[in-house]
Amino acid sequence: MAHIGFLPVYAKGHMYPASTLALHLQQRGHRITFFCIADAAAFFQEYGLDSVVIGGASFPPGYVDQVFATLGKMKGQAGFLYTMRLFKNLIDMHFAELPEAIRNKRVERLHPPEILRLAWTRTCMNIVRPWTSPTHVCGS
Repeated sequence: MAHIGFLPVYAKGHMYPASTLALHLQQRGHRITFFCIADAAAFFQEYGLDSVVIGGASFPPGYVDQVFATLGKMKGQAGFLYTMRLFKNLIDMHFAELPEAIRNKRVERLHPPEILRLAWTRTCMNIVRPWTSPTHVCGS
């Protein structure tokens, strides 16, 4: 059986279905590993799923609650730009840390939708729209 790695979106609406799929795959004999930030690791471990914490320096425990508290006070373009900066930082961390983490765990396959999400988000980050610029979205 295969060793399958998951790269979840760090929101419960994404983590529940990903963990359900992972549990079904695990029951069929596959080995499952989630690569996630500290705030998500306990969720997957609670279900008996292996997890590897990545981004510990940039995304310490409590990070997700802090982000949602800050974002909840924002409106309009400010909230959008804040979210895009968060996505950029998260994607940059994934590209910096995931290859080594995946090699160390000897993962054979990655859950495809999560890979596509990273590639799509990265592509969108490079699109310049008339109402914003890469400097506004990504910082200087």
